[in-house]
Amino acid sequence: MTFSSGEVLTAANLNALQDVTILTDTSVTIATGSGVVIPFPSEVIDVGGWHSTSTNTERITVTNAGVYLITANVVNIDALGRLLLNVTKNGSTLIASQDLSHSGSVNDDSSVAVHDLAAAGDYYTMSVYHSHGSDRTADRITFAASTIYVS
Repeated sequence: MTFSSGEVLTAANLNALQDVTILTDTSVTIATGSGVVIPFPSEVIDVGGWHSTSTNTERITVTNAGVYLITANVVNIDALGRLLLNVTKNGSTLIASQDLSHSGSVNDDSSVAVHDLAAAGDYYTMSVYHSHGSDRTADRITFAASTIYVS
């Protein structure tokens, strides 16, 4: 879709935009000392059909080769020490990581954003690790992908 100068953005324009998926969960328990791939049993929006709520709920799977913006966010994990937020492609290739060390609680957003050249069928997952010493609950977790360019 191409916009012209002075064009009014309408609902039809928005509906014709490229695919986007936004997943969120209100609370996930993260065991200490092990990374947890976050499942997303529901969707906020899934224009491209990139996410399933019944199988592989931890995945966002793109349907076209292109460049995508992938973001991951976790808020309010009461974890002293190390908090590691990773985004992987196809289950093994690390494409983005946020590694935070804290002497107090992590109550602010910890997020990762990355542009990635993807092939049709590539999928992305988000994982969280902490080293606090006991299991912790991560609140307001968000994982999203949006099309920047389709090849």
